[in-house]
Amino acid sequence: MWQVDLMKKVSAKPVEFGYSCSPTIIAGVIYLPVGAPNSTMVAIKAADGSVLWQSGTEPISHVGAYPISRNGRPMIVGYLKNTLELYDRRTGQLLATFPLTAGYDEHSAWPIYREPILWISAPFRAGSQWFEITDDDPPLIVSRSQTELMSNDVCSSVLVDNNLFGFDLRDAQTKMHRPSRGQFRCLDFVSGKERWSNGPSSGIRRAETNTENQSSSNVIGHASVL
Repeated sequence: MWQVDLMKKVSAKPVEFGYSCSPTIIAGVIYLPVGAPNSTMVAIKAADGSVLWQSGTEPISHVGAYPISRNGRPMIVGYLKNTLELYDRRTGQLLATFPLTAGYDEHSAWPIYREPILWISAPFRAGSQWFEITDDDPPLIVSRSQTELMSNDVCSSVLVDNNLFGFDLRDAQTKMHRPSRGQFRCLDFVSGKERWSNGPSSGIRRAETNTENQSSSNVIGHASVL
């Protein structure tokens, strides 16, 4: 029906590991982070591919546009390379920015939102953080707490009731020749405290020196959670 080359249309910039953001489609509008000059986030009409709005100046990472609402106000969260940003879903107005960096700035795991709390996870031992989206006009992004637990890397967690389930990668990098080591955890979404975990913990470091002889049955692989 139509196609849009974002590299040409809005001068989208390449991302370190290649563009991998899934489109988010709501009520006939496609929302995409593209990281172009004056176009961190764009909204495209699904019917014909025309650009409805473009906003922001920050470079993106690998997380798609994440829709939330606060007291009925529809917004888009941009979990970007160096910042966490809020956009008005209807107009594209940049509402709030929170500086975000942990040394390694390629973010891939989706945030999780339960009004008014927004949770994000970073890669490679950087842990996770809780924020509050305030009811101000415009809203603010306020840091509430953080933990060294639940570094999702590329595989997003899921929330069921108040239970946050996810894979916590503890390797410094993902591994090609064996499962990336870590633990499958459950955290209390409200307090951030660990409910339980499975997988190697204290033995991870020792196992690094004996990789080839370790039974794969003792290692929980990095996986998506449904």
